[in-house]
Amino acid sequence: MKMRSQIALIIWVMAILFSWLSNGALAQVKRISVLTASTGGTWYMMGGAICKLINKYVPGVEATAEVTAGGLENIRLLLRGKADFIMTSDAQILTLLKEPEERKKSNFRALLTGISSTLQVVVNEDSPIHSIRDLKGKRIGTPALNDGGEIMARVALEAYGMSYKDAKSAKHLSLPELANAFKDGFVEVAFVGGGAPMSAVLDMTTSKRCRLLPLEKEKVEWITNKYPGYTTTVIYKGTYRGVDKDLLSFGTRTGLFTLASTDEALVYQVVKAVLEHTEELEEVHPQGKTFNLRETLYGLKSVPFHKGAIKYYQEKGVWEKRPPGVMADW
Repeated sequence: MKMRSQIALIIWVMAILFSWLSNGALAQVKRISVLTASTGGTWYMMGGAICKLINKYVPGVEATAEVTAGGLENIRLLLRGKADFIMTSDAQILTLLKEPEERKKSNFRALLTGISSTLQVVVNEDSPIHSIRDLKGKRIGTPALNDGGEIMARVALEAYGMSYKDAKSAKHLSLPELANAFKDGFVEVAFVGGGAPMSAVLDMTTSKRCRLLPLEKEKVEWITNKYPGYTTTVIYKGTYRGVDKDLLSFGTRTGLFTLASTDEALVYQVVKAVLEHTEELEEVHPQGKTFNLRETLYGLKSVPFHKGAIKYYQEKGVWEKRPPGVMADW
């Protein structure tokens, strides 16, 4: 009996020890957040896909994609220490942090780019609107205020000498709400910004016959000259029903950002997980293919790259060939 009691005691102690060790191991899991944008947009979809890659390929890390109002809110939350990683763009950083000293003080650092975010302007097929210059007195809809697409809508209107005041009404909605408002006829023109094809625009163009408005070349040149964070983009033929030729527009490449204080090894592993498993991102959305070593250093000149990201790019031999203006430090 004494021997049995000793064995039972040993088993009990081992069970307690195993439970303690298991709980200790669980406590070692690092939970991180990735701020994206509203549901229905490319940022949210790709942000979720990136988190899945991190969870799958970065040991001891659990990443969660969070819904937000978009790039400007993400910047503010990162500045306040309320996020680990955020999706935004050079254009949005330059909108909020206009001066180099402001950006330097922010301690923002870039990891990589992907998602060619393009302004997309949708009207009904039989609409008399054929250019942004025709929008005076019309009911227009955009994403939520300060969302990347909403900012692009303002910039596009500015290029044509207009503002929301020239419209009959301007509604700022979540992407699902915007799609429904357009389908129900509450808005005549829907401005959307993101990686094409976007689910919200697919919803509009498959529910009714639509057209997308091109921007005139001189207007795009005006935008890219005044706002260096933007570049010329193209919505390609066949992207949506009703798009029967390539359409000129403008936009940005989306960046993944963090703070300079973020662990170098973690940043290295995140960049590696994303860029070495692009095919898994492409299964989620065609824009997944835009995350690649050929393009990842393009479109980010507002802040330096993080040391952990630079280490990965140096190993792959692309850092030395980086585009002019891409920074390692201030």
